Amino acid sequence: MLPIASPFTEARRAPNDFVLIPSRGSFISSDHSTIENLHLGITNHAGEVTSFDFNGICYEKGFENRWSECLSLNFIQKLSQDQSDIDLFNLFWSSSLAELISVKRTNYHPVDNNCFDFGLEMITILTRKLKEANNRRLCEVIQILDQVKCDKVSFCQNFVVERTKLAALYLCFHRKLGHLPVVCSS
Repeated sequence: MLPIASPFTEARRAPNDFVLIPSRGSFISSDHSTIENLHLGITNHAGEVTSFDFNGICYEKGFENRWSECLSLNFIQKLSQDQSDIDLFNLFWSSSLAELISVKRTNYHPVDNNCFDFGLEMITILTRKLKEANNRRLCEVIQILDQVKCDKVSFCQNFVVERTKLAALYLCFHRKLGHLPVVCSS
């Protein structure tokens, strides 16, 4: 029998990335529906998650239960396959996240100021920092970021839909196979 690789991972295995979990429950739980809301978090270099919800900004270790089974968006790798670009991009991630945390307003609203808005604010700050660095190698990356930084639909089309389709396919197989044990791939 061929193993089916799980698209899910622990947040700590997805440093400097955006990660998704269902707003309630887990992806694997039988009560999860594909129409449920998703919650977006941002990992730092250690895979610790910063997210934004009705409680304001939340800090969680990437191995805590809530983030132990999440979808990594592979954000940086999707922008560029060039390792030197990825290394450079990673340098800006931490300072962008720190700035976001220091300026984020705390007026959560489920539609107008939610975790996805938090993620878009991260992209806006990151884009500004990359532009200020004036590195010509990152021009294509900056163009992509400019397109998605202020638009939830573009962000989802470019980064979320592909990963959630993969997760839905995996969950379909998982449920059809009678709830065999699931192992998160790293």
